[in-house]
Amino acid sequence: MISALKTFISKNSFVSGSMLIIAVFLLTRIPYYVYYPALNVSFDSASYLAAAFDIINFRQVLFDIRTPGYPLFISFVWIFSKSFTAIAFAQSLLAVISGIYLLKVIDKYFNSVTFISSVSIAAFISSSYFVILETGILTESLFISSLLFTSAFMISALKGDKLRDWVLFSVLTAVTIFIRPAGLFLGAVIIFLIIYLLANKYKAVYLIALIIPVSILLLLLCTYNYATLKKFTITPFGEANLSGVTILFMEPSENYSPEVNKAISSTLDSIPSRDINYVKNNSGITKLYNVFKDNFFRQINLTGSLLSQNPGMKYTDIQHILREISVDAIKKNPKVYLKFFLCNFLYFFNNTRSTSNYTDELSKSYDRAVIQKKYLTELESGKWKQISSDSSDNEEVRNYYLNAMNESSFSGGFIRTDGNTELKDTFSKHLYSYYELIYNFLFRNFLWLLVFLITFVLSAYRTLKSRFRDNDSFIVFLFGIMFISKALLVSSVESSLVRYSYTVEFVIFLSLPFLILMLRSGKLIKQNKLKS
Repeated sequence: MISALKTFISKNSFVSGSMLIIAVFLLTRIPYYVYYPALNVSFDSASYLAAAFDIINFRQVLFDIRTPGYPLFISFVWIFSKSFTAIAFAQSLLAVISGIYLLKVIDKYFNSVTFISSVSIAAFISSSYFVILETGILTESLFISSLLFTSAFMISALKGDKLRDWVLFSVLTAVTIFIRPAGLFLGAVIIFLIIYLLANKYKAVYLIALIIPVSILLLLLCTYNYATLKKFTITPFGEANLSGVTILFMEPSENYSPEVNKAISSTLDSIPSRDINYVKNNSGITKLYNVFKDNFFRQINLTGSLLSQNPGMKYTDIQHILREISVDAIKKNPKVYLKFFLCNFLYFFNNTRSTSNYTDELSKSYDRAVIQKKYLTELESGKWKQISSDSSDNEEVRNYYLNAMNESSFSGGFIRTDGNTELKDTFSKHLYSYYELIYNFLFRNFLWLLVFLITFVLSAYRTLKSRFRDNDSFIVFLFGIMFISKALLVSSVESSLVRYSYTVEFVIFLSLPFLILMLRSGKLIKQNKLKS
């Protein structure tokens, strides 16, 4: 029986690998869709919904807070159904399709590691982090699906040498950035691809296919933002994130207006003095990370204070103020900023060992959204909560939440015990709990990070030694660059939350099949040298 199974897998690696991905996918999604379809939203969700309402109602959309990718996706789903479950289902469907498509490309060019790659892909798309955020109104799932498709076309472009694949890779890079500006980390990949094309003396048309599509699409977005916001930028919201980075060490200044100094002082007064003193005088990595992370949200308070001084102002009207405050803070306290960067960079890697309890997270989501009505209350508060510069959008989002809360509350999958929300007992819940236990033991540990580091160093060595002519090693190297460049980007402007690092964890899991691939190719090279 076992030998027959091995034979089937070896002869039908793509089919068996796809079956594994689908089986694990169903095991981890059935609990949500059949028993516990909780409304899964966060503070960020409203801003995406607001932009989607503008799109579907053919109103002018201001991309002052969000980029257009995810709102466009939501508005497309709404053509068929405005149910929040429909959005989650579309995201789930794209996740499994993108995973299988990447496997198909790996099978085409690296058939010897197809099945083990399917294990890696299945592991990646079935972590509790993935499942929780995939079923939420957040960009993570769509961003990951776009990344997987982009990675697949990157492999196809490098192995197949077809102009179509280079163009599609370039277009999908832009799409990924449209979904989340954090996709700009792919710029590092493009730089190395340009070096590769030049080193291998490709025709100019390949460089054009790589550079022009992504450039045109990003320029179109910048042009639209200039027409609507008077800002030639992919997104003007970066300053808000940078103010979150510097919130613990920004200071009033005689160069600022009294109103700006008042907003800074009121924000600093809301921060425990021990936190401000700690980041200036201490260097404990874990403590620093937690202090920065726990206070990052206060940039919303600073922005709200600045906007409240003139109800007619939009976020873009104070963007230059936030930039000036943040840049000044970094200039005056470069060592504190370096502490922020280093602790968050290290935690980006450390997050690969973090675990999440699916049952607890789903219960909390339901409790926050439906029982406590937390996000509804925020919308009704009248305060600026990075929704939109157009306050009329708030009412539409509020009504959507009300309908979604009713849809979720009728699911019957949740019970209240001693003031707490819990999932009702089902066989599916218990099965998932056992799966999660095994999963965390096998995949949330330091060994995977170690394999990644070994694989990346080996691929970098072979790429440089071959002067960018070792095609397979270069592909593996580019995957490593994805993870590292995302770590560098996030750590520069944001706290390294798990929701930011797990989006590129497919690189960590694919390191094992890639390492096997390179070790096998190394043996073949040695054998060929001995024969010659």
